[in-house]
Amino acid sequence: MPLEQNKIKENEKESKCPYCNNRLVSGFIYGSHYPLTWLPESKKLFLGMAMGGESIGTFKGRPRVKGYRCEQCNKIIVNLNEE
Repeated sequence: MPLEQNKIKENEKESKCPYCNNRLVSGFIYGSHYPLTWLPESKKLFLGMAMGGESIGTFKGRPRVKGYRCEQCNKIIVNLNEE
Protein backbone atom coordinates (compact mmCIF):
# COMPACT_ATOMS: atom_id res chain seq x y z
CA MET A 1 0.00 0.00 0.00
CA PRO A 2 1.50 3.39 -0.98
CA LEU A 3 2.50 5.64 1.89
CA GLU A 4 0.11 8.40 0.75
CA GLN A 5 -2.94 6.12 1.08
CA ASN A 6 -2.20 5.21 4.69
CA LYS A 7 -1.33 8.55 6.29
CA ILE A 8 -0.88 8.64 10.04
CA LYS A 9 -3.40 10.86 11.76
CA GLU A 10 -2.74 12.20 15.23
CA ASN A 11 -6.43 11.95 16.18
CA GLU A 12 -6.77 8.26 15.30
CA LYS A 13 -6.82 5.90 18.29
CA GLU A 14 -4.54 3.38 16.61
CA SER A 15 -2.39 4.18 13.60
CA LYS A 16 -1.26 1.41 11.27
CA CYS A 17 2.15 0.94 9.69
CA PRO A 18 2.03 1.66 5.94
CA TYR A 19 4.61 -1.11 5.35
CA CYS A 20 3.21 -4.08 7.31
CA ASN A 21 -0.17 -2.78 8.64
CA ASN A 22 0.73 -3.45 12.30
CA ARG A 23 0.14 -0.98 15.12
CA LEU A 24 2.36 2.13 15.39
CA VAL A 25 3.51 3.52 18.73
CA SER A 26 3.90 7.30 18.91
CA GLY A 27 6.92 8.79 20.62
CA PHE A 28 9.92 11.06 20.14
CA ILE A 29 13.49 10.79 18.91
CA TYR A 30 15.62 12.90 21.27
CA GLY A 31 19.01 14.46 20.67
CA SER A 32 21.37 15.81 23.29
CA HIS A 33 22.91 19.29 22.90
CA TYR A 34 22.55 20.17 19.23
CA PRO A 35 19.52 20.32 16.91
CA LEU A 36 18.76 17.16 14.94
CA THR A 37 20.01 17.66 11.40
CA TRP A 38 19.08 16.03 8.11
CA LEU A 39 22.07 15.55 5.85
CA PRO A 40 21.63 13.88 2.44
CA GLU A 41 23.93 10.91 1.76
CA SER A 42 25.59 12.93 -1.00
CA LYS A 43 27.01 15.31 1.65
CA LYS A 44 29.62 14.32 4.21
CA LEU A 45 30.28 15.48 7.75
CA PHE A 46 32.87 18.23 8.03
CA LEU A 47 34.97 18.00 11.21
CA GLY A 48 32.17 15.94 12.75
CA MET A 49 29.48 18.54 11.97
CA ALA A 50 26.61 18.40 9.47
CA MET A 51 27.50 21.56 7.56
CA GLY A 52 24.85 22.52 5.03
CA GLY A 53 22.30 20.21 6.61
CA GLU A 54 18.70 21.06 7.49
CA SER A 55 17.64 21.28 11.15
CA ILE A 56 14.59 19.14 11.87
CA GLY A 57 12.27 18.87 14.84
CA THR A 58 12.10 21.30 17.73
CA PHE A 59 14.86 22.62 19.92
CA LYS A 60 13.10 23.79 23.08
CA GLY A 61 15.30 22.53 25.89
CA ARG A 62 16.22 19.27 24.15
CA PRO A 63 16.09 18.62 20.42
CA ARG A 64 13.35 16.19 19.47
CA VAL A 65 11.23 15.05 16.57
CA LYS A 66 7.93 13.18 16.84
CA GLY A 67 7.77 9.77 15.25
CA TYR A 68 5.67 6.63 14.98
CA ARG A 69 7.50 3.32 15.46
CA CYS A 70 6.48 -0.06 14.13
CA GLU A 71 7.92 -2.69 16.43
CA GLN A 72 7.19 -5.41 13.85
CA CYS A 73 9.20 -4.10 10.89
CA ASN A 74 11.46 -1.83 13.00
CA LYS A 75 10.76 1.41 11.12
CA ILE A 76 10.11 4.89 12.47
CA ILE A 77 7.96 7.29 10.46
CA VAL A 78 8.62 10.98 11.10
CA ASN A 79 6.37 13.91 10.24
CA LEU A 80 8.59 16.99 10.16
CA ASN A 81 5.57 19.31 10.42
CA GLU A 82 4.49 17.81 13.75
CA GLU A 83 5.82 18.93 17.14
